[in-house]
Amino acid sequence: MNKGYHLKGFIIVLIYFFVAGFLVMLLWNWLLPSIIGVRVITFWEACGLILLTNFLFNKTFLRKLISRKKCEDGRWSLLCDDNKEKLNEMWEKRCEELEKAKKKQ
Repeated sequence: MNKGYHLKGFIIVLIYFFVAGFLVMLLWNWLLPSIIGVRVITFWEACGLILLTNFLFNKTFLRKLISRKKCEDGRWSLLCDDNKEKLNEMWEKRCEELEKAKKKQ
């Protein structure tokens, strides 16, 4: 893999994290104290909220952006047929597990 590709991705993640943390802090401190009377939060608490919501809901704009990028790069065509089959089997297994978990709820 190209080291520059990984460095660019890391920089994009950091920029997203800091900009999103700043925006969450601004919106929280602007809206919530006056609406429901909660305390003002710091930048690092806002970043922690972002991480917490990402862990809880597991759907972030960044993850969708990264997954789209990989598909558009044409990397799927670089995989050999055996690896494609293994990857498909793995995803099918994960989907089945998710379906079972949803049915239990």
